[in-house]
Order: sequence, then structure tokens, then C-alpha cells
Amino acid sequence: MRLLVALLILVLTPLALAAQEDDRGFLTGLIEDNLSGAGRQVRIEGFAGALSSRATFSEMTIADAQGVWLTIRDGAISWNRSALLSGRIEVEEMTAAEILLPRKPVSDGPAPEAQGFSLPELPVSVKIGTLRAERVALGEPILGRRVVARLEGSMQLGGGEGETRLVVERIDGETGRLALNASYANETRRAMIDLLLREGAGGIVSTTLGLPGAPALELALHGTGPTDDFRADLSLSSDNQPRLAGTITLRGQEDEKGRHAQAFAASLSGDIAPLFLPDYRDFFGNEITLEAEGKREDTGRFELSRLVLDSRGIDVTGSLALAPGGAPERAVLTLRMGRPEGGEILLPISGPRTWLKGADLVVRYAARRDDGWSLQGEMLGLRRPEIAIDEIRLAGSGRIAPAGTEGVRLTRMGGTIRFAATGVAPTDPALARALGQAVAGKAVFHWLKGTPLRIPVIEITGDGLSAAGGVSIAATETGPELSGRIAADLADMARLSGIAGRELGGAAKVSLQGRTAVLAGSFDATARVEGRDLTIGIPEADRLLAGQSVIETDMSRDETGITVKALDVVAGSLAMQGSGVIRTGASDLTARMEFSDLSVLGPQYGGAMQVSARLTETGAKRRITLNGQAQDLAAGRQAIDKLLRGRTELDIAVLQEGRVIWPERLDVTNPQIRLQAAGRGEGDQRSLDLSARLSDLALFAPGFPGPVTAEGRVAALPGDGYDVDIAATGPGGTDARISGTVAEDGSTADLAIAGGAQSAMLNPFIQPRNIEGPLSFDLRLSGAPSLSALTGRVALNDARLVAPLFGIELRQLSATADLADAQARIAGNAKVRGGGEVAITGPIALTSPFVGDLTISLRDARLADPDLYETTVTGDVSITGPFRGGASIGGQVRLGRTEILIASAGVATDPVLRGIAHVSEPPEVRQTRRRARLIRDNGEERNRVSYGLDLAISAPDRIFVRGRGLDAELGGSLRVSGTTADIVPSGQFNLIRGRLDLLGKRFTIDEGLVQLQGALEPWIRFAATTQTDEITATILIEGPASSPEISFLSSPELPEEEVVSQILFGRGLTNLSPLQAAQLASAVAELAGRGGGGIVARLRESVGLDDLDITTAQDGSASVRAGKYLTDRVYSDVSVGSDGKAEINLNLDVRPGVKMRGRLDSEGNTGIGVFWERDY
Repeated sequence: MRLLVALLILVLTPLALAAQEDDRGFLTGLIEDNLSGAGRQVRIEGFAGALSSRATFSEMTIADAQGVWLTIRDGAISWNRSALLSGRIEVEEMTAAEILLPRKPVSDGPAPEAQGFSLPELPVSVKIGTLRAERVALGEPILGRRVVARLEGSMQLGGGEGETRLVVERIDGETGRLALNASYANETRRAMIDLLLREGAGGIVSTTLGLPGAPALELALHGTGPTDDFRADLSLSSDNQPRLAGTITLRGQEDEKGRHAQAFAASLSGDIAPLFLPDYRDFFGNEITLEAEGKREDTGRFELSRLVLDSRGIDVTGSLALAPGGAPERAVLTLRMGRPEGGEILLPISGPRTWLKGADLVVRYAARRDDGWSLQGEMLGLRRPEIAIDEIRLAGSGRIAPAGTEGVRLTRMGGTIRFAATGVAPTDPALARALGQAVAGKAVFHWLKGTPLRIPVIEITGDGLSAAGGVSIAATETGPELSGRIAADLADMARLSGIAGRELGGAAKVSLQGRTAVLAGSFDATARVEGRDLTIGIPEADRLLAGQSVIETDMSRDETGITVKALDVVAGSLAMQGSGVIRTGASDLTARMEFSDLSVLGPQYGGAMQVSARLTETGAKRRITLNGQAQDLAAGRQAIDKLLRGRTELDIAVLQEGRVIWPERLDVTNPQIRLQAAGRGEGDQRSLDLSARLSDLALFAPGFPGPVTAEGRVAALPGDGYDVDIAATGPGGTDARISGTVAEDGSTADLAIAGGAQSAMLNPFIQPRNIEGPLSFDLRLSGAPSLSALTGRVALNDARLVAPLFGIELRQLSATADLADAQARIAGNAKVRGGGEVAITGPIALTSPFVGDLTISLRDARLADPDLYETTVTGDVSITGPFRGGASIGGQVRLGRTEILIASAGVATDPVLRGIAHVSEPPEVRQTRRRARLIRDNGEERNRVSYGLDLAISAPDRIFVRGRGLDAELGGSLRVSGTTADIVPSGQFNLIRGRLDLLGKRFTIDEGLVQLQGALEPWIRFAATTQTDEITATILIEGPASSPEISFLSSPELPEEEVVSQILFGRGLTNLSPLQAAQLASAVAELAGRGGGGIVARLRESVGLDDLDITTAQDGSASVRAGKYLTDRVYSDVSVGSDGKAEINLNLDVRPGVKMRGRLDSEGNTGIGVFWERDY
């Protein structure tokens, strides 16, 4: 219609005369401009005949942001030009060869301005004679399937008579036809309607309605006659089976006073259950009946004297009478739902399947009695997949006073309605927790004709929820208007945790007051949210929201846009204000935030900040500015905190136009850093000058003092994209350059990234580990910005890495990482301080979960814990799988000479003072305690990743355990399996030889082993048995190597101190001399770990022997024995006595379990033997 009006108006304009020779040029463009609008672009091709009675065009298209959605081809319009002079449009012909509608047009979404409500207005009346389209093609988005049809019709209206004919028939091979003939004459009051809709199986109507099996349908409506004696027959069938039939009649009536009334009646019945799923048969039964009778009098009085709807699952009866003014005189409605025999019934409604056990509703009103109305209702056993409700009750009562009764000038009504739902059980646990099991409420209302409907009381209560308010509803020319207030009290926010997807806590009060025009979309409202000790599961936010927090806003919306009169937020030390207007192309918003003390967020935070922001719009351009200052900011990260010390000033301005966001200026300054950017030009001439300066690199890399600077430019390229060229320099050979191009939307890039730096800059991010040495990189980013588009190499040369927690220091560290396909192939090697080498090779993915396959090769690498052990390791260890958690660690390693020290005990064993509460703990101190594993943050255990273990450890011999008088050698093998979270070690190191010295007495170790426990700490067990004249005694050392327990056992059983006395002196405690008592105390101190290793142990260590022992026989003679491993498989010791005799022993490990032993003494005696051993 818009096209038709535009064409006809243009015919009357003088400008159109100039277009007769060039229809396409001026006239077509003028038509297109008038028909086009926001989000709609009209294009007409081949327009001709503008000044004749028949205009044609070859094609017209209408497009939106997604492209063309309507195409009309070979169109023609014939009209009576002289009729325009009398304000009529008489169209004799409106035809098109083809109409294509592939989809519906898209909406631009709501504008901030309220549009108001109005009906479309046309400048002229319209009459169409012939309408025809040979081919109309509708896309699948229109009706759910592609449809092609032809359309033909006509309409005649004049002289008080009208006739309409319309035929739509599918031509895409499917059966489908709609035919309508209708006419009416004012003089004879005779009407005729003949409607026939027929479609085959799988047709548009049956599939759109979702009828089971999509049956063939036929709907027929035929009626004729004057309106005082009119009858129409209606029939509906599916698959050629009748489903519904009946009649609709109109007849004239006159009462005894000659007053005319129009009576009506309808009677429809049938079996419609087959049109629904078989599950609904229980509701409809074999027949459904609808009957209605009534009349409308010439005075305006309306009466529905009888209404009946009956089926197996529902019964409705009722009647209604309305006075000429519309006031009710009488009303009765009774509804029953449910199975007659009881039980659940499935309701035939859309959406999820809904069951009901029963429902009853009764509404009554009689003006001739007491003007009172009542409502009683009950619904039982409502059940849907998402919720079940045991019972819902409705109750209401009030009065209706029609005008003219008992002095009532205007009709009025009022009353109270109450509802209560019990047994509310949503299937979603989160919703069930929020709603509780019961909800109740009431509403009190009153209405006076010509005034708004007022509901001054609205109350809703539930578990942990209460709301109250009132509302007024007024009918205006532009639609309904609502005004009112409501306040809600959420006493327990934790009930909403499941819905919010996070743990909530505290309480909140919400209030809203204002007015709104529903259809126009305008409003003017204030809102307030007041929280009390709110928590949202984020520690920083929870601390900020402790106590009272308030959000208040005052906003309005009208034809000019949205006005934010005020927006205020107060929480802890945070205060924020905002205001402004939101208009299409002319928004202006300002906000100010003041955070006086950031330490309320947590002990790691600190400082204060003030920030002001503004957003302005000019047409399609937006400008965003941000200004502020901060003082001594801290975020709990040492590297960041160093940068933010002192006063920080910021001044930022950003321009946005469409998808393009371009900095206008940027200036962030404090004593440590300065970041600056300046934008210039527009369009393809845009450029951005960048500069940055770090005052002292030593902040992150001690030993490399001096500033780091970076400068460069980003310039727009003609067409699309930017040219990037940025270079940085700093002390210690630090330099980097980024150059290349980036697409305007950032979707692709071609950048070269090369340079070098000091690896010590990484130390703040890897603490407590420490690295130093030159780092170089030569990379290229080509394609969509992602790690998969990054190629090149990162190299580390002659570096040093210290990992204090593991006691490892790597020197002469060289490593490379070759990047390609989102993967880094690593190769590196280093020397270990104390001896040995380590190498690493293999790939690792650069994206989560960081799948890798690394092999770590150890060659005589020294590992040590100064207080527990020292060893060398040779072997290969692999780490395969996702490094983020779930990877497997496996391999085989062989231990070289290993010294396990039984730690000394004493007051200074644990230097940490326990039970200290740290008040106002600085971030640096807390970080130190965290690295020392003295504290664990919340969630640290939960977030710790786990790796599978399958590690074999072999050490056939030279596992020495020394300390507290113990000197033993062991050998064996271990296997470490399980996971890093649950280590399962198996195997052990068994005793080869050993002794225990106490006060010059030598005890040979009879039993000894070393195992690993879950924390990979050595667990030892050694036992030495000796006999005295009175007892058989056993000295047992057992427990973790860091703190073993020593016990003394005897047979017969004696107290431990008595056993020690018998072992050392062969007599009881009561018979000891003062010197012997002192010797006893010394021996106990040595066993307890407070006597040191002794002079012999210190001599052995200084000489470099594996074994050194000095013994004294009962006759007073002494001997010395020294032993050492000559090779991994050959062990030799030499014994020399005070009488001059000497003996040499030689042990050779032929293979595991088989040994050869030989000896030679100074008297010429020799011996040799082969020994087979097996551990069990």
C-alpha cells in the first residue's frame, strides 16, 4: 500500500513531468527514497508509464541489514487517475508475475525513545478490482517449509454493496487450496459466505498446528440469507473422516413492546480426539459439544442465556447479562476439570505435558440480590516436568454497584481475591530452594467507572520471601497506564544461590515506585536495593558488601529517550554516582567512582582511587573518556604492586564508529611507568603514536638497572587494516620489535616479533624460582590471532635456574622452543651444581590442557636435601599427557652413591613458632609464608592438579644410612605408582651390612630396610640384637628418617632404661657408678639425635671413605677397618689390629643376587666363596 500511495501522489507532482523522458533517473529515485526508511532499502528496476493509467516495473526489492527479503517481478498497476481528484484510489489491476518472500524482515530492536501507540493512517481511500500473482514463493522461515502458490482475486465495493473473491492454490506439487466468496447488500441485509480450505497430508495447517500424523484437512463454511434469518453450516474433517460439524444461526426477534433484538445460536459437536495425540483421548472422550444461545437488543443490552462446553475431561456451564452501559446484571460460570472416576488427566495445552487431578471454579453475581460477587476455585495435583503443585486455592468476594441503583451515579465494583499454593515442588533443586513449598497472597481492588482500576493492596508471602505494594491501572487514549509501588524483602539470599549459579548470602530489600504506559513504553520510576551482609562467593566482593550496601536509581523514558536522573551505589569504601540521557545518536552519560580504601577487598589489596567517565554520542560516533587518579595501588602481585606505587594519573579518550574503536588519547603516569598514545586523522588517514617507559628494569630484573622504552606507530591502511611498527629497548641487551599488518577487526594479522631480553624479567612471575641469562625470540604471527598462527623460536643461552624448594641449581642452561601449530618443541640441557647433567626434549601444546610428551634425561645429576639426603641420579623420566592435570610421569632411574642422614633432634628442630595470628600482614610476608608452605589459601588443595606415576628406582648398593650411632649400607629397588595426590610406593632397600655404636660398644645390625612412604620421605627400620649375662636385648630404630623413634626391647621384658644399662654395662641402673651414669646419658643423647655424628664419622667424611670403623675387644686390643667402593660392582675393606695383623676383604657383584667374596690376611690365610642371595 505504501508503494501504491507513493506512486499515485507522485503522478500529481509537477516534478514528475520532468521525468517523462527519464523515468529511471529522477522519478524512480524519488519513489525509492519515499519508500525507503530506517532498516528498509527499496530498489526499483525498469519503472515505466508514470504518467499513463498503467505503470509497470520489472523488479522491486526490499532489503534490510541482512539483505533482500522481498522481491516482486514484472509488476503492473492500472488505476483511474480522475478518481484521485475526489479522494479515491480505484485500482483496476494489481498484478505480478512472481513474488518471492524468502524470510521475514529483521527488527532493529527497541529504541531508547518511547514510540507511543497509533494506528497507521492513509491519505486516501482504496478500492482494488483485480489482484493476481502468477507465482508466490515463501521461504521456509515463513511457514516452516518452502511453499509456492498462485493468487487471484477481486473486490468490488460501491452503492452499499460489496463482494470479495479470493483463490490461493499451491503449484509446488502439493495439494492445497483456499477459496473464499463473500458478499453483502445493505438494502436487503442479505449476506453470503462460502469458504473452503482443503490440503493434503503433511499440509501447512496440520504441520503448523502440530497435528499427529499431519493428516489431510478440509474446512468448509457455507451460509446465506438475511441477517434476521441467517444460517451457516460448518464442517471439519481429517483424512476424509468427519471431526466437527454444526450450525450458526442469526434471527430477528421482537418483544411485546415491538423492540427489536438480534438473537444468535451456535451448536457444534463431534469427535476431535483423533486430531490430537492418543494421550489426549482421555480428556476429549468420544465427543465434545459446544452450545451457545443469546441475543443483543437494540438498546445495547447483551445476554448470553446459555453456554455449555462438555467433554469427558471438562464441563463448563454459564450465563451472562450486561446492561446497555456494559455493567453486569447477572453472571454465573461453573467449570469442572478431571476424570469422572478420579486420577490424573493430561491437559491438551501447548508446551510441556501437563497433568491435573482435578479443578473446580465457580463465579457468581446477581445485581437484583445484594450486588455481591463471589469466586471459589481449587486445583489439585498439577504436574509438569519442571514443577508439581499439590493444591492451589482461590477465593474472592466483593460488590458491584451498577449505575442508577440506590443512588449510585456511576458503576463501581470492588473486592478481595486470595490465593494459596501448597506442596510446591519444582524439579530444579535450585528453584525449589528459592521458592519453598508454599506461596500465598491477596489483592484488594476497587473501580469506579471513568476512573482507574486501583489495587491498593498486593501481598505475596513465601518461605524467606515477602512482597507488598499497590498499583493503579488507567485506560487512556494511548493504552493502559500503570502506576504504583512494590517492596520485596529477601530475608535469606542463600535460597537464590542455585538460580544465581554461585553461593549467595545475606539479606536484601528491593523497592520500586513509579508509572508506565504499557503500549507507549514510557515510564518514570525510582528503585532502591538495600543489602545487608551480602555475599556472592567472590572473596573481594564479599568483603566489600559486608554491612550495608545500597543501590538507588531514578530513571524515566519518553519520546525523547531514557533519562537517568540519578544512579547511586554505596558499598563499604566504594561510592559511585551516574546520570545522563540515552538517545539514539545523542546519548550523554557521566559516572564518577571513588574507592577510598581498597584494602577492604582483602589484605593483599591497598590504595585508593577516583575515576570519572563520560560517554557522548554524535550521530553514529561515540566518544568515551576516562579520567582519574590513584594512590599506592596494590593487588597482591609483587610485580604489579611495584609498578603501581605512588600516585598514578590516567587520562583516556576513545572514539567508536561502527565496529571501529580508536584511541584518541591515552596517558597513564606514575613514578615507575608512563604509557602514552595519541590518535590522529580520520578514515584511511588514521594513525596512533605510541610510547611507553619503565623507569628502572631493576624493579623486575635486579642487576639490570636503567629505563626500558618503547615507541611506535599504528597507521590505518587504505581499504582495511592497520600497519604496525613498534620497537622497545632497555638495559642488558633488551630489545624487541613488532612490525607488520593487522586487519581492521583484528581477525587476521601478519606480524614479525623479534628481539631479546633478560630472562630475569620472568622472576616475579615464577617465584620462588629464579632464572637469569639472555633470552632471544624470533617469531611470526600469520593468520587469525591465536597460538596456532604463531611460529618461530624462543631461545635461552648460558642461563642459570634455581629451584630452592627442590634444592636444584642448573648452570650453563641452554634451551630452545620452536613454535608451530600451537605447539612448542622444546630442547635444552644444563649442568647441575654439585655434578651431573640434565637434558629435556619433546613437544608441548600451547593451549589448555597443554598436552605434552617431554623426556627428561639425568646423567649423574646431584640431588640433595642438606638435612636429609644426598644422591646422584641417572636415567630417563617422561611426562606424557595433559600438563593441566592427568599427565603420566614414568621412567627408570638409577641412584648412585646415596647418603641418608638421620636428622638430629632437639629444641631447634622446628624453628617455626606455631599458633601466631598475623595482623595486617603485608602481601610480601604472606607470599613468603605461602611459598614456605606454612599456609594454604582457600581452594589451593581443590585446585591442585594430579599426575599419574610409574617410576622405577634402582640402587643395588651404596645406599648409606648414617647418624645417631648408626652406620649401614643398603641396596634394592623401588617403584613409585599411583598419582601425585595419592602416591603408592612399593619395594624397599634392604640391609647389606651395618653396625650401631654406643659408648665404644659395637652392635651388628641384624635387620635393616629403607622404604618410601606416601610423601616420598624415607622410612627406616633397623634392629640390632645382643646378649648379656641376664637378658637378650634388641635396639630398634624405626620411623621417618627426619624423626625416627628409638626403642629398647628385652627378653625377659624390662624397662627401657634398665635395658640400656644392661646393654652398655652388663648391670642394672642401681649398680651404676657416677661415670657410668654420665656415659649412659651420652649414649641416650646420641641415639636421640643430640650427640652429633662423632669424631669417627667426621674423619670418614674428610678422608672420602665409604666406611671407617674403630673397635675395641674385651681384652683391650683395638682394630681399625676402612672400606670403599672401587667401582660400582667392587667393594673392598682393610682391617688392621693393634697386634700388627691385617686382613683384606674383596666383594664382587657378579650379577643381581650372585656375589663373590675373597679375603687375604697378613699370615697368608686366604678364602674365596660364591654367594647366592634372594630378598623375600
